[in-house]
Amino acid sequence: MTPDRIALGVALLLLAATGMVVVRGVPEARVAPPVAIPDAPPAPEHPWAAVPLEKVGELAWGTVVPGRGTEPRDGQLVEVSWTGWLAATDEKVMLADHERLELGPDAVLPGIHQALLAMRPGETRQLHLPPALGFGQTGRLPTIPRDAPLVVEVTLHGVEEVRPVPEMPAAAATLEEDGLRQAILVEGSGSPPRAGDTVALHVTTWLEDGTLVSSTLSHHRPVRAKVGIGELMPGVDRVAVKLAVGEVRKVVVPPSLGFGDAGMGPVPPGATLIVQVERVSIQ
Repeated sequence: MTPDRIALGVALLLLAATGMVVVRGVPEARVAPPVAIPDAPPAPEHPWAAVPLEKVGELAWGTVVPGRGTEPRDGQLVEVSWTGWLAATDEKVMLADHERLELGPDAVLPGIHQALLAMRPGETRQLHLPPALGFGQTGRLPTIPRDAPLVVEVTLHGVEEVRPVPEMPAAAATLEEDGLRQAILVEGSGSPPRAGDTVALHVTTWLEDGTLVSSTLSHHRPVRAKVGIGELMPGVDRVAVKLAVGEVRKVVVPPSLGFGDAGMGPVPPGATLIVQVERVSIQ
């Protein structure tokens, strides 16, 4: 092969490597086909859901997620959550996560109260509140100005009857080791928890003279704790690992398994405590 042919072959190889071809003596770029870029979804007009609204007096509302069951009534305990925005600016100004409250006109904003009375458990409803059904002429400074319309999405998680704090149980309790005494007031069902399991308990505590110390029923919310590992008062912890769901026990806790010789808060030093403990079913 002559030197000229060798040089021509090398030149053609270089052209191929650089993505160029020669067509009738004119170099032409080899262009890859364009890559399709997917269209981005349009941004929502507002941060709240787009739902059809129904006008009810001054209030407008629409169902985001339907519920089932019976609407609550004033005086019942409801578990709710909500998110609220300023209607004029879309700014988030309200957030509540699983609030438990006794339903009534003074428990929530007027518009939320009106809506909850018409909702069913599991339902999420969007509310468009005029100022008169929100924070009115005063607002809630600095986040909510006066006369501000609001958009609120509220969820009704559950409804139950309010339970009063019980009287101190008079049932006789059987003596056990370390001076602990207990009696079963209500039988439960199912198996007791294992050490380390998280359970929900309603706990009411009295001094021996009947003075109420504290009760989770006053706050409408059971305490959740891992049992059998020392998260609870020793006397209560020892009983909690034996409770079936729904079971209620009276426990007489000596100072050594309670707050000892130091006491704590309203519990005086060396006090024996009377405790009613109930394992609650959590849905």
